[in-house]
Amino acid sequence: MLYLNRQGDRATLQIATAVGSSGNTRANSAASGAIPTVRLSPGVRSEALDDNAVPVLPPEAVIPFLEHGVIVSRDEFENSPRVVATQERRLILTAGDKVYTRGGTINPAEQKIYLAYTTPEAVRDPETKDVLGFQATYLGKLQYVRAGSEGRAGSYDPTEVPATFVITETKQEIRVGDRLTPASNQQELLTDYVPSVAPAGMEGRVVSLYGGNAFRHGSLYQIVLLGRGHLDGLERGNVVALWRTGVEVRDRTMPEQQRFVTPWSENDRLSQRQSNMMTLPDERYGLAMVFKTYDHLSYAIIMQVTDSVEPGDKFTTP
Repeated sequence: MLYLNRQGDRATLQIATAVGSSGNTRANSAASGAIPTVRLSPGVRSEALDDNAVPVLPPEAVIPFLEHGVIVSRDEFENSPRVVATQERRLILTAGDKVYTRGGTINPAEQKIYLAYTTPEAVRDPETKDVLGFQATYLGKLQYVRAGSEGRAGSYDPTEVPATFVITETKQEIRVGDRLTPASNQQELLTDYVPSVAPAGMEGRVVSLYGGNAFRHGSLYQIVLLGRGHLDGLERGNVVALWRTGVEVRDRTMPEQQRFVTPWSENDRLSQRQSNMMTLPDERYGLAMVFKTYDHLSYAIIMQVTDSVEPGDKFTTP
């Protein structure tokens, strides 16, 4: 216990000690100046953050991507089970309905929860046109019910029986031809992200904005697909700079004697046309943070922006 000892126009802070049975803390010994010495040392207290930590990313913007990745490799696509029939030939399915699948590898001992996707579409690099992966739309969640059986040659009933799944969650309609993939067991936490600068020399293009062709301009907290992945050096938490590529424009302010001089040859005409053209410099207009990576593709969220983000824009190390 501390108390303030006032003497004239001065005041000192002293430690009070209890004296006598009354427990009076303003002790005579303290008043007389016999202040005991107490040695203090710093200490550290720690406690688990649990869900109290402030997330780096806005949860409502990225949780769907953390739970249901929408990029699959060529091998995953070719080896994934496909929906071949629906319960009682229903056209519209909802939670509780059954679907039947063929193909792919199903291992219920390791995973009984599967995710349904549309048939993936190839994602190409805007510059090289190389296939970087396959992007699909998440449709819903299914649970394994029973295995199928292969047809027995030479028997009276050689027909193959497909595997059975029951729909437990739907976001969009599941149809014949859609694909299944095992749900990820990895639980990613928003508090696990530590922002860091992307590797030196990192450069690529914004492949697309999430939402398909309906979105051509991105803004704050929208999701973009980058044409680089963990095999290219990008990691979760990496921050990249967004750039608008300079466009070629014509100089309309050149003096008239230069603009309207009559060329004597085709080379003169070409030289005159080139002298009127110029390329504006690239302009940096924002930052994005990578939160999910694949082999050669990554999802990133726009964290800072002063202009709209468009497919084909460049990203680099900040």
